[in-house]
Amino acid sequence: MIGPVYFLQFKEEKIIEKEKVSATKIQRLWRQYSDPFVKGIKYIDQPEKLKNLPRAQNGKTKVYLPKELPIVLKHSGSPHNKYRLEQMKQAWSICVKSGYSHLVIPNARIHGQFIIERKLPFSFTGTKEQIGLYIENKDSFTAAVKEFMGFFCQANLSDILHENDVYTHLISPSILAGRYDNIPLYLEGDQGKIGLIDLETFHPRKTGLNLAQCLHNCQNAILLFPFHVNEILEIAANFCPEISTKKAELEGLAEKTHYFFEKMYHHHLDFLQAKKITFEHPTTLPPITSEQKEEIKNSLLLQLETDFDGSYKDKILEIIQENFITILESITNSLTSCLEEKKPINESVDSNTKLLSLRTIIFEDEPYCKDDWYVKLQVDLYKKIAQRVDFDDWETPFNHAKHIIKIIFENLQKTDAIAFFGASEKMKISDITRNLGVIFL
Repeated sequence: MIGPVYFLQFKEEKIIEKEKVSATKIQRLWRQYSDPFVKGIKYIDQPEKLKNLPRAQNGKTKVYLPKELPIVLKHSGSPHNKYRLEQMKQAWSICVKSGYSHLVIPNARIHGQFIIERKLPFSFTGTKEQIGLYIENKDSFTAAVKEFMGFFCQANLSDILHENDVYTHLISPSILAGRYDNIPLYLEGDQGKIGLIDLETFHPRKTGLNLAQCLHNCQNAILLFPFHVNEILEIAANFCPEISTKKAELEGLAEKTHYFFEKMYHHHLDFLQAKKITFEHPTTLPPITSEQKEEIKNSLLLQLETDFDGSYKDKILEIIQENFITILESITNSLTSCLEEKKPINESVDSNTKLLSLRTIIFEDEPYCKDDWYVKLQVDLYKKIAQRVDFDDWETPFNHAKHIIKIIFENLQKTDAIAFFGASEKMKISDITRNLGVIFL
């Protein structure tokens, strides 16, 4: 028979055990409720919710971005998603073996056709923003760049440079820009980190590097990190000592890439400082003086005298003379609207990188993109020309309108009314050929 004291003790132990079980259940339920991976699965299992999520713009794989969750959903397909997860494990293994702490591979798991990845804490992956972050924090990224080069010498990894990018024609001859959407840079405190978030082209190297392979890797790394050429060469020499014979060639590439980065960042920043554009008024356009307007108009008319011929030339010149101020006002109004639309609603513009990014406008130059502000300018001018001049087709006057708008923007840059105008170039993005240009305001 159990005595009263032992009975009470036994009863108390049962109560405590029951409370522990209850607490464990609550913790499990809470983890299920709060675990972003579990929440991500719910999106995948409900396609009607999935299709309403925002998506990453670049890349062939569909990548969904739930705003309220620190994860990304990559629709890689099966069994490809299993292969990609294995690639991530292999890359992680290289980092662990080499003692790398500044290269970050996100945690991930598979569900159905998807890979669910933990989102790394970077704010932006745009080329200009990433270059700005790197330039402003060069010393913070030294350790990360050295680790990246060491990783790069132990693995094959492509798709880290843009073959065709809106910025590649900033200098002549053109240069390849980094695909920072695949290897984003970010800061944790004062430590620079590099995220390895797209390892689709990765596989561990089975043999050592020969000189040609090492040179290729160094060139790619310098295009990404031109201010660390010495560190890149130092690490590369551990894998291929002969790389020292290519030092002058690689330093020349670094110098050219410095100029590209300067054009992307410091030249634009110098323009904004000269025009007194501040964080407090980030969307202000510098006024175009009457002298600048006259210079732009005269330069435009002079060039059209050379470029146009035929009976319609005098009429088009007359249209430009009569409508020049209206056309210029339409351009400045469109640019102001672009800046206001780009300006973040609940976030202040409190750094040079954010200001430069805001005042960088990428535009599409295709007749079917009627919603694009740049094409609207062309269409408005086309209508003015078509009303006054008889053409047998619509393409001829439209092409004339395109040409005139392009010349005006080129002269806005020449007269220092805008920082840079890059006319549209055909480029292939995600298997789609598009005509894209860029303006620095």
